[in-house]
Amino acid sequence: MERISLNCKKNVKITEAFTNFQRNNELKNLASQTIKANRDKFKKFQKFLDDDDFLIGNVNKTLINQYTISLKSEGIKASSVNIYLKHMRIFLNWCATNGYCKKIDISLLKEDEEIKEPYTEGQLRKLLVKPDINKCTFAEYRNWVIVNFLLSTGVRRNTLVNIKIKDLDFENDLIKLTTTKNRKQQLIPIGSTLKNILIEYINFRNGDKEDALFCSATGTKLTPEGVNKAIREYNYKREVYDTGLHKFRRTFATMAVKNGIDAFKLQKLMGHRSIKTTQKYVNLVIGDLQDDYEKYNPLDNFIKENSKEHIKLK
Repeated sequence: MERISLNCKKNVKITEAFTNFQRNNELKNLASQTIKANRDKFKKFQKFLDDDDFLIGNVNKTLINQYTISLKSEGIKASSVNIYLKHMRIFLNWCATNGYCKKIDISLLKEDEEIKEPYTEGQLRKLLVKPDINKCTFAEYRNWVIVNFLLSTGVRRNTLVNIKIKDLDFENDLIKLTTTKNRKQQLIPIGSTLKNILIEYINFRNGDKEDALFCSATGTKLTPEGVNKAIREYNYKREVYDTGLHKFRRTFATMAVKNGIDAFKLQKLMGHRSIKTTQKYVNLVIGDLQDDYEKYNPLDNFIKENSKEHIKLK
């Protein structure tokens, strides 16, 4: 006689399993952007399956490989494909742990290491020119302040939009970051240039202490997408066609290194858990490597230190 089984997860739809996965993430109090990212990446897999009744127990290595090939066929670069796969791996590992499916080994694609350039000095000169306050709109002036803020602090987009006026401590020259990727509040210094810019901006902004520092022309809090759009338009207007906000973060890190910052101080300022993450942002372009190259090149130094008169060929 067949024994009664308590395994009630045998024929669960993948959509139901994902709903339970997300509910668990909410109970764990994961960041809202993480919840949203999970949902967006799962929708991609749903589209690939094209079957709302697909059972989670039928997901296997072959299916994941087919999904990987499908992503690549769309022209998605390897690093982006890996992001989709990492989200699936987290979801399926949770499913395996909770008895929805068997453990599946998901392999990531090998990525070509891409050199991501910071903004050039020429681009920064264009972006940092202050607009004429007597002629420009509040939005253009605010965007100029944001560009200065990003270059001076290297904060992430989501951190930026959640800074409140009360988080600025001009007396002690500090900024409190309440919304960070690792969910730990952080204090960072305000440089003198940025401090003067923010003091002037606050006078125009004229909000309450609890209000968002950066707002729309009507005083409402900017969204991450709104900041993207605003800075893209600002950059285009100044004939700078590199528009990613993260590029300011990379520029902050690279220029700080050129100016002699200690790597561990940079790690602290950028809020990285690992120094390895910080090192990824440090990109010295070939021109920087050529500067004073002979001063530290082993061969040049050895020859100088051991120079003797050589036999000349006639």
